[in-house]
Amino acid sequence: MTSVDAVIVAKDISEVLPETIEGLKTYAFSKVIVVVAKDSEKPMWCDVLVVDKGRLGKARNTGVDLANSDFICMVDADIILTKNYVRTLLEYFKDPKVAAVGGKLESYSKSLYALVKAQVFRGYCKVHSDVPCGGTIYRTAVLKKERFNDLLAGGEDHELHVRLKKKNYKVIYTEKASCFHYYKGGMKKEVFSCMLSGARTGLLPTLLRAVISPLRSLLILMACRDNIYSLFIPPFYIAQWMAHVFGAFFTEDEIKAKMKALVYELPYQPFARPT
Repeated sequence: MTSVDAVIVAKDISEVLPETIEGLKTYAFSKVIVVVAKDSEKPMWCDVLVVDKGRLGKARNTGVDLANSDFICMVDADIILTKNYVRTLLEYFKDPKVAAVGGKLESYSKSLYALVKAQVFRGYCKVHSDVPCGGTIYRTAVLKKERFNDLLAGGEDHELHVRLKKKNYKVIYTEKASCFHYYKGGMKKEVFSCMLSGARTGLLPTLLRAVISPLRSLLILMACRDNIYSLFIPPFYIAQWMAHVFGAFFTEDEIKAKMKALVYELPYQPFARPT
């Protein structure tokens, strides 16, 4: 059997879903490596637990450095592997130019929000021939050489894949295999997350993306037209980019404070325009 190490990155070991742990049994991983930001006791179900308090890109690289199998499967704390998922993706690596392969991420939750967001992710993968890091298998030798960007706390997968493609490696999205992703949260949290991204990105780039969001949403809709929930993609996608633009008018710290209040269900306070 081909040797594969599983790498899970989480803020806290308690964030790893029981279903995620159960999903690890679907393949005989050579080693299960867990990288967390908070000091934790190593659970019985993993082989290696290490603490890395850096950004997400750096934490992923820490897991990569500890792997020594032929391939690495980035599982993530909210990814649930299914039977034959890993075996199916490994077939694509018969082509030596393939550096990464990811399957379809189906929603573990059956809420309308989660089912629509799953279609948005699916459409993005199909339109851009790209994959999110969680649930993706990488060729270890390539990943150790190219690495994630240590400075990125999000989008580290897309940035890496762009670099890989520029170097003529192949990044493959396939719907021949699927695993589950727990799309937690709801539309209110989604809006705040997009606002935070907008605050980090700035007004002009987010405004340009918002202007073309109706067209892009239609492209994603057409890519997923076999699913009834794809009909909700245009309003969902456009709302995301409107929130990005709105967030560009505020500071990161202010939006983070409002997100924290949302998590702990504190009383809502109106935004104050930064001085």
